[in-house]
Amino acid sequence: MMQTLQIWDRTDRPDQVFDLSGWQAATALYDFGVELRLHRGSARVRLHHHPLDGPARVLAELGPPEDGQPGSTYTPPLRLEDHSGHIRPELVEQSADAEFDLRFISGAPTVRPHPGLGLLTLLPEGGLALCPPGADGNAPPAVRLEVPRGTGFGAGLWHLAFGPGLDAGVEHVCLQTAGAALGPAALDRMQAMLRYLRPGVHLAAPGLTRGTGGWICLSLADLARCGLPWPGLDRDPVLISEQLAAVLGPPIAPASLLAAPSPMPDPAPPRSEWPADALPGLLRQLRDRGAAALAASHAAAVTADLQAGATDRAAGRLDRMETLLGGAERVFDALAASPSSPTRPQGPLASWRLRRRLQDQMARMTAAGQGLDAALCGLAGPLAWAGRCQDGAGQSGTGVNLPAADRVLLGLQRQAALAAARMAQALAAEADARERALHIRGLGNPDGVRADLERPNRLALSALRNVHAGRRCVIVGNGPSLRIADLDRLRGEITFGSNKIFLAYDQTGWRPTYYSVEDHLVLRNCQAEIAALQGSFKIFPAQIRDFGHHAADTLFVPLLPPLSFAQPLSDPDFPGFSTDLAHGIRWGSTVVYSQIQMAVHMGCTEIVLIGLDHRYDLPDRKLGRVYVDAGERNHFHPDYRQPGELWHQPNLDVLEVSYTRAREACAARGIAIRNASRDSALTVFDRVDFDTLFPPARTADGAAP
Repeated sequence: MMQTLQIWDRTDRPDQVFDLSGWQAATALYDFGVELRLHRGSARVRLHHHPLDGPARVLAELGPPEDGQPGSTYTPPLRLEDHSGHIRPELVEQSADAEFDLRFISGAPTVRPHPGLGLLTLLPEGGLALCPPGADGNAPPAVRLEVPRGTGFGAGLWHLAFGPGLDAGVEHVCLQTAGAALGPAALDRMQAMLRYLRPGVHLAAPGLTRGTGGWICLSLADLARCGLPWPGLDRDPVLISEQLAAVLGPPIAPASLLAAPSPMPDPAPPRSEWPADALPGLLRQLRDRGAAALAASHAAAVTADLQAGATDRAAGRLDRMETLLGGAERVFDALAASPSSPTRPQGPLASWRLRRRLQDQMARMTAAGQGLDAALCGLAGPLAWAGRCQDGAGQSGTGVNLPAADRVLLGLQRQAALAAARMAQALAAEADARERALHIRGLGNPDGVRADLERPNRLALSALRNVHAGRRCVIVGNGPSLRIADLDRLRGEITFGSNKIFLAYDQTGWRPTYYSVEDHLVLRNCQAEIAALQGSFKIFPAQIRDFGHHAADTLFVPLLPPLSFAQPLSDPDFPGFSTDLAHGIRWGSTVVYSQIQMAVHMGCTEIVLIGLDHRYDLPDRKLGRVYVDAGERNHFHPDYRQPGELWHQPNLDVLEVSYTRAREACAARGIAIRNASRDSALTVFDRVDFDTLFPPARTADGAAP
C-alpha cells in the first residue's frame, strides 16, 4: 500500500522541505518517490536536492502526463541512504486553472500501520488537554485533564501509561506547550513518520531549547524503559527529553516538523526567599548526577553559606534537602504549596544549629548507602505518581477498584505487552524491509543470485577449455616419495598442486600452475594459509564455499556427487568422468581424480603423476570416518599434519576404481596417464622413470649439479 509521507503546501516555509537526513536518522524507510498529482489544468514542479556535503542540484522535474490529461507523474524510486540533507520543491509554472498535489510517497512496508498518536497539551492556566487517537485517523475532541497542582506532563503520562487512560489506544504521545502546538498538516507528517519510526527513537521540535516551549514525541513503550518524568521537571519538554536521551540517545528533530517557539507558561507562582526553580533544580541534580554527587555538592554549598554568614540561604538549602529526604509525598506537597520562608534558627547558636542539621542529614544519607539512589529515584516512580494522581476511589480504566500498587502493576504489564507487540511488529517490518531491499538490488531470488554467482565461474571455466591443447602436464601428489628438489625440475611445465603442497614453498621457487583443495578438513585446518597463497590459479569445487572460502582469486567448479559419499561403490554410475568443467566435475574420492578431469578439459594429451605413493600408515584412533593424527608419516613434509589433527579415511579400493575409470576415459580420447612417482604401490597406470622424463640440469662440464 502506498503511504503519503508529506504533502507540499506550495510555500517556501522551512517546514515544507522533505528532510532526508531526519527520515534516515529516525526511521526504517529505505526508499521513496515523489508524485505530482494533477487534478485540473497543468503545472510543473522542480525538485532541488540540498545535500549536507555538496552544492544543491536539481534532482528531478515533474510535469503533466504525456497525454495532457489529468493524472500523476512520478520520479523513479529513490534510495533514502543515497541522499542526505533535504529536498525543496519549486513551482516552475502552472496554468490559471491548475489544481494539483505534490506528495512524497513510499510503498515500503510500515513498522506500524496505526501509530496511535495522542496529544497532551500543557495549558497556560494549568491542567492538560488530551486528544486521544481516533479510530478512523480523525482525532476526537480534546478533553481536559485536571492534574494536581505543581505537576505537568508527568500526570498526563501517568494517566495514559498507568491510570484511567490505559485503554485510550495511545501508543505514541506528543507533549506540546499551548503556544507551540503542531497544526493539522504537521501532525499528518508526524503520523507518517511514526509509521516508520524505529524502536527507541523519540522526536523533538527543531531548535527546542529550555524555556521556549515546543514539543517532543515518544512511545509509551520507551516511557516504560526510561521512567516517568521527575516531579518538578515535567512542565518543560526539554527536561523530559533529557531524561529520555540518557537511555535512548538524543532526539531526532525533523525540519518538516518545525513549530514556532513561544514563551513557556509560568511553571509555579513566584516564591519570595525560595526561588521558583530551587526544588526542581535539586531534583534535576539528583536525576542527572545521582545521590552521592548531590550529597557532596549540598554539603559544600551549605558549608560555604555558613562560612559567609548567609544563614538564611543555608537554612533554605537544608529545608529543601529535608523535603527531598522526606519522600515523594513531601516533594509533591512542596511543589504544590504556597511560598514559605525557610526555618530560620535564632540566636548566637544559629550557625552551630545549622551545622548540626547538616551533619544529621549527611549521617542519614551515609547510613542509607547505596540504597539512597534507589530510594530517591523512587520519587519519579509509578507508585509516587499514583499516590499523587489517582482519585480517592482508586478507580482504574477497567472499572475495577484497585490499590495504587496494583494499578501500577497492571500498567507495567500492559506496557510490557505493548512493547513486546511493537517489537514483534518492528522485527517483521525489518524482515520485510530486508527482503524488499534484496529485491531492489536484484538479490531477492536465491536461484537467480546463485545463477549470477555461477555465471562468471562458468564463463571463466569455459575460457580454460583447450587452453593447453597438446601439452604435457604434471599432477603433484603429496606422498612421502615426493622430493622437494624434484619440483624445481618442473619449471616450465603445466603443473597441478593441492592441499598442503605450500609447505614446500620455503625450499623451492616452483609454484604449481593450478592449485586445488577438495577436502573441507584441509581447508578448515589451513584456511588462512590457503587464502594467502599467490602465484597459482586456484580451482576449487563449489561446495568449498560452504566452509567459508569465498576468495575472489578462486574459480569454483560445480561438484557432481555420487549417490553416497560414505558408500560410493553402491552407485552403479560411480565414478563419472567430466570433460567439461563448466558443467561440473565428478567426485572420485581424491583431489587427483578431479585434477585429471581439469587437465582433460584444458586439452592436455599427456598426464604425469608424481608423489602418488598410494599407501597409508593409519593411526589407531578413529572417529567415524575420520582419523586422529598421531604423528604418522604419510606425506612429503614432517609437519604435514599436527598430532591430533583430523583427516578423512582414505579408501584405496575406491581410489583404484576411480583411477581405472580415469585411465579408460583418457585412453578413449588418446590421452596417456603415466605414474612417475619415485615410490608407488599404484599399478593402475603405466610406470615411467621421473629422471628420464625430467632429467636434472647439467653444468658447463656436463656434470649434474
